[in-house]
Amino acid sequence: MGHDINTATAPSGANAGQRQARGQATASGRWLAIDDGMSPAERQLLATMPLHAITALHGEAGLRERFAIEIAAFPDADRQRLEQALGLAARLHAADRRQREPYVNHVLRVATRIISHYHVRDTDVVCAALLHDAVEDHAADLAPGGGQQEALTVLAGLFGPRVAEFVGAVTNPAYEPGRDHHRPVPRACSRQPGNQPLGARHQDLRLHR
Repeated sequence: MGHDINTATAPSGANAGQRQARGQATASGRWLAIDDGMSPAERQLLATMPLHAITALHGEAGLRERFAIEIAAFPDADRQRLEQALGLAARLHAADRRQREPYVNHVLRVATRIISHYHVRDTDVVCAALLHDAVEDHAADLAPGGGQQEALTVLAGLFGPRVAEFVGAVTNPAYEPGRDHHRPVPRACSRQPGNQPLGARHQDLRLHR
């Protein structure tokens, strides 16, 4: 997978001092952040606080709150798609950890950063940011009995072919015995309308690892 990911439970105390996120799925499938210990003043600070500081002080709950702040101005339909993409990412990566923290923290930082720093307002790109490791790490969960292509087909059905194309563009191929792993893996260049490469307009999602 190549993302320093494992599915082991973090040692007790690994996230000492961080508030643990709780979540609630609404009837529409939206996934809301809940942190009963966060004051209104802390929530206001989240809008400008660096993401690494949010991670250290508030953990997943703070990152969810910051993401909700960033997408608050999106149209309702777009915001619902983003919340559904986050819900799927959270379920797929629920047992995964990255550098001793919940893996969902990573995808939240990626998605939040491209909105706040690169000013991306393209909902498909933000959905892809939330799901950028879903196929590479959890193809079998998305498409039981299938592989990466089948998993991308599932994503296309859920979020549209453009999101699936973007995710596919940053997905490393499945391990192939005998393949020369020192040879660079060719990667398709996803393009925006007007024949503009994805990276030229929205930055390569992998820059935010």
